[in-house]
Amino acid sequence: MEEYAPRGSRLGPKERYRCPPKCRTVWQHSGKASRRHENERAPDKSGPAGMNLKEYRKKRNFDATPEPPGREAAEGQEPLSFVVHKHLASHLHFDLRLELDGVLKSWALPKEPSLDPAEKKLAIMVEEHPFDYRTFEGVIPEGNYGAGTVMIWDRGNYHAVGHAMRRETEEALRQGLGRGHISFVLNGQRLKGEFALVKLKRAEDNNWLLIKKSDAFAHTGGIPHADTSVASGLTMEEIAMDASDPASTAVHGQNHGRESSRHNETEEQRKRRGKLLAINDVKVDLTNLDKVLWPEEGYTKGDMIAYYRSIAPFILPYLQDRPESLHRHPDGVAAPGFFQKNVDHTVPGWVETLAVHSVSKGNDVTYLLCQDEATLVYMANLGCIEINPWHARAGRLDTPDYMVLDLDPLDIPFDEVVRVALVTHDVLVEIGAAGFCKTSGATGLHVYVPLGARYSHDQATQLARLVNSLVHGRLPRTTSIERDPEKRRGKVYLDFLQNGYGQTLAAPYCLRPRKGAPVSTPLMWEEVRDSLDPTRFTIETMMARLRKVGDLWKDVLGPGIDMEQCVSRLDDMMRQ
Repeated sequence: MEEYAPRGSRLGPKERYRCPPKCRTVWQHSGKASRRHENERAPDKSGPAGMNLKEYRKKRNFDATPEPPGREAAEGQEPLSFVVHKHLASHLHFDLRLELDGVLKSWALPKEPSLDPAEKKLAIMVEEHPFDYRTFEGVIPEGNYGAGTVMIWDRGNYHAVGHAMRRETEEALRQGLGRGHISFVLNGQRLKGEFALVKLKRAEDNNWLLIKKSDAFAHTGGIPHADTSVASGLTMEEIAMDASDPASTAVHGQNHGRESSRHNETEEQRKRRGKLLAINDVKVDLTNLDKVLWPEEGYTKGDMIAYYRSIAPFILPYLQDRPESLHRHPDGVAAPGFFQKNVDHTVPGWVETLAVHSVSKGNDVTYLLCQDEATLVYMANLGCIEINPWHARAGRLDTPDYMVLDLDPLDIPFDEVVRVALVTHDVLVEIGAAGFCKTSGATGLHVYVPLGARYSHDQATQLARLVNSLVHGRLPRTTSIERDPEKRRGKVYLDFLQNGYGQTLAAPYCLRPRKGAPVSTPLMWEEVRDSLDPTRFTIETMMARLRKVGDLWKDVLGPGIDMEQCVSRLDDMMRQ
């Protein structure tokens, strides 16, 4: 156990502080979550952050409360965090906490936050809380400051309006706090979009107003199904009951590097840890969250589920209404995996499926449809690392939304793949077709052309064949249109057959079952150059990238090209 004591204290080096049995706090170390049921006093740090926690520490006896005594966050590059606590103390209220300068700036809200711009919520600025507090959920015992039940009602990351980068956000927020007006964008599980905190000019007690701005996330009528924790899936009553059970624990996000001070905990109890996760109006059963799927890196199934939860708003538009081919690796990436199309096991009633007739098999195949975050988590819990959606959607399976050009290298340097992608882009520009590039998450690149579901799979295949023929004509030494691997070694295979009915490719933003936990990542064309390193897009780096560049893939689902015009231009070019 690490031992800490405040500066100037008279505590001996062997004096340690243990958290009461009710402690359910998750501590973050180096970006990996670990559970400690021992309370540790951190030393006061010099500088503003350490000074700002004096009031927080003064109000609490850390021998008697499971709340974290205070650790300031180290300066990092990842997006800033926020959390909203629901707190039943002397009265029920909510606490909005925004990470800034290593601590959590905090406001107490007498009423539940809202997505309705017409509802202006009173927000009283209170003492700053330590960075560790963002993962605290549990019961503060009677006799302590703020005694009562605390729930993680919402959490996520945020940035200042007009400032995607962390440092720019921090500077904008510091200035805004000084002026009494800050504007920020929340990316939480319940609160999303632009908000403002405005200080009341004549207020002497730090009274502010929390105001939702009118945007795509604004709506009236309250937030449905908001009575459970986004971390544990428990209600306030269940948290209170759970805290009184010395054998109970909870899952909060990632589970990498977990520790437990309960040496008598059984294996069955460990497997049950965090079994139910509430997402909106459904509860998802989770199992074996500590199982390591990437043995070299140590990433667990819990880490993978946490990734897909964070990425859900970005990946779901490319999964919804599409039959899914699940690439499952229940024993991790070092063991053989398998593809599953037919959902031959019993799925929960809230999971949507689609029966598609298979001509080759002569029967119907029941595919899973990933319509929401709960289903995405359900798939991840099956060990589905990689998700492969159809190019077409339910109701119009004969007309794909896009055409794909799969650049598949075999024993050839990656910079040659980049060169092929750039020539492909040149050809598309010349025929008037938009093209979007992403890493495959493995060794190749994918180029997508939006079709707007206006053409057949055969038409998409023929257009892809024509484009690839032109590219091959310009790069005959490094490309091949031969399907036989033995005939295309040392070349980039230009695969146009991926456009057939029922064909799939790894979805944008999905993980791949390979070393390093890489992600199939949409790119800007200016990134497609010799220095491109696809291995830097991983489970660890993707959210920070998305905070910086946003979703580069959204226009793939746009109205699409004029194929007749493109084919006409191709004919002209091939005659030359």
